[in-house]
Amino acid sequence: MTKNRFDGIIFDFNGTLVWDTGLHEKAWIAFSQQIGNPVDVETYYRDIHGKTTKNILEMLLGHAVDEQEIADLSREKEALYRKICLENPEIFVLAPGVEDFLDHLRENEIPMNIATASEVENVDFFIEHFSLGRWFDTDQIVYDDGEVANKPEPDIYIQAALNLGITPERLVMIEDSFSGIVAASRSGCGFLIATGEPSRDHQSISTHPEVDQFIVDFSEIDRNLLC
Repeated sequence: MTKNRFDGIIFDFNGTLVWDTGLHEKAWIAFSQQIGNPVDVETYYRDIHGKTTKNILEMLLGHAVDEQEIADLSREKEALYRKICLENPEIFVLAPGVEDFLDHLRENEIPMNIATASEVENVDFFIEHFSLGRWFDTDQIVYDDGEVANKPEPDIYIQAALNLGITPERLVMIEDSFSGIVAASRSGCGFLIATGEPSRDHQSISTHPEVDQFIVDFSEIDRNLLC
């Protein structure tokens, strides 16, 4: 473990703070069936997981989509996702060790933020459902607003760092997807942690050359990493 100490931390949300990958999988597969281009689980993880809604829709539809089409289809799919979340309360919970770790960060006044590929309706849903305001300044959260280039580009992490007033090299970042790992790495983050639920194949992300540590429980994070 590195002996360096860092000034703050930025989290991805879906698949990281909440292990909802299976719920997104269910929602996208169901949605793909509705629009007449069904995908299987393998295709989901190869072509959909961690990508922006625009990129996913263009892949599923096979053509470019305009802003209105994105908005209409995205609302339909995300409403389906939120419904599935609420129907699965045993899954739609914070990942192991997250609440205790966030309490520790708050108590020690360590700056923290979220950089997520989710859109505003889902972010608002997460804020309300998990009472994220207990830990985060929710106005600082960076999400897919259509303006900031999303993962695997580094912009979303750079903006989240700017919102904290801390340079990326002084931050720990935590991710669960290939595109997120690439984005965090490209931002210049100081320490990169990968995570994910046990049902996932961890080999590929845990051995990614840019990953400094892999965890399956947030209690595994060395709290001395953060000032």
